[in-house]
Amino acid sequence: MAPTTQSITLEETCLDDYVSKPIETQEADTRIRILKAKVNEIDEFLEENSKNIKSFERAVLRNVKQNRVDYLGEIVQTEIHKNYSELDLSFLSMHHKIKKFKVPRFAIYKYEGDNKFGIEYSENNPVKSLTKFPETIEKNLFKTTKKLKRSKLVETLPFIVGLSSGTLCLSDIVSYMTKTGDSLGPSIIVGTILGTGFGGILGLITYAGVKIKSSSNNTKFSTEFNGLIPVKTKVKAEKAKKDFGEELYLITETKPKDWKQKKIVSDPLLIGVLNDKSYLIDHFDCTSMENYIRKEFTS
Repeated sequence: MAPTTQSITLEETCLDDYVSKPIETQEADTRIRILKAKVNEIDEFLEENSKNIKSFERAVLRNVKQNRVDYLGEIVQTEIHKNYSELDLSFLSMHHKIKKFKVPRFAIYKYEGDNKFGIEYSENNPVKSLTKFPETIEKNLFKTTKKLKRSKLVETLPFIVGLSSGTLCLSDIVSYMTKTGDSLGPSIIVGTILGTGFGGILGLITYAGVKIKSSSNNTKFSTEFNGLIPVKTKVKAEKAKKDFGEELYLITETKPKDWKQKKIVSDPLLIGVLNDKSYLIDHFDCTSMENYIRKEFTS
């Protein structure tokens, strides 16, 4: 049974524009019938042309077989879209700004996994999830998030320190030679080289120290799902496993104050992912027990 077309809202975010209605049964059945006819045609073609194959014909047959696979995939996708609303996950790119970080506005939890969602920012790697998700989720989730970058000052620190040291050394030598009347040429050259080289070494040491400190100081954000899933939603999830296997996920809106907290979720989504598409299985509200828990334990 397809989800109703009532308004879909995650706390303060309306997702109506991201949800498409299920395909009408008649339209879906017509499309499936056409696709099945194409598969039957390919089967007949392969049966007639799979004997005494010439070497130059193999590439053509591979393409025909791939078309068969694609048609079968469309049949499965159409059957699913007949029963579920398709969900555009581009809304996952919305974010909050917490200090210098752009963190996702939505948290995602594996339905059959644990109740934790976490992300990690590091200097040398882009932001990543601490849980492995399908590509269609990750590419939307981290579209606008920001990784830590070393400042331009730190990047040019060796040069700055080396040049400054060499300049100071040169200034001292010129001042001394001017007072004593000694020849400037060789002394200046040697002094500048030594000063700049020494300063450069100091700069590199400082740079390496900053790099080590930054790379070992990764920043993590995490949150936990602690809502109760209603029985009717669990029944829908069990049925959806026939179409999506273990690729079922819960999505909640997570505000800045919710990170690093155990949150009682109010109105999460249950979605299924197949290939590069996602579908809405259920949008459920708190049960009376969840309201009781929120009142008694989160005040």
